[in-house]
Amino acid sequence: MTADTDGYKDYDQVVVSLKPNALNSIYPNPSSSSTMIKIDYTINHGNSAYIKIVPVYGTFGNGTNYPININQNEIQIDLSGYIPGAYKVILYCDGDIVESKNLLIN
Repeated sequence: MTADTDGYKDYDQVVVSLKPNALNSIYPNPSSSSTMIKIDYTINHGNSAYIKIVPVYGTFGNGTNYPININQNEIQIDLSGYIPGAYKVILYCDGDIVESKNLLIN
């Protein structure tokens, strides 16, 4: 861009930062307690990871952990045994929370 006041070109550096680890999608969502869901994720940094599904309102359990393969990008989870309600799907990497998404089970 050329400045109108002095006629010199000005340059600036832009740093683009991509999430190294992320929850990409949950399908189907909303779901039912008699289906399987597919969770797509990306793990670019870390040695271990797992997904935890916890109820939003915390009235029926502390959640379930599902270890994931950091060299893959999806996991399928059977929702039988989950009662209808709102849940958080949380991605943990090396013990730290990376990201969470909402899941509705009808």
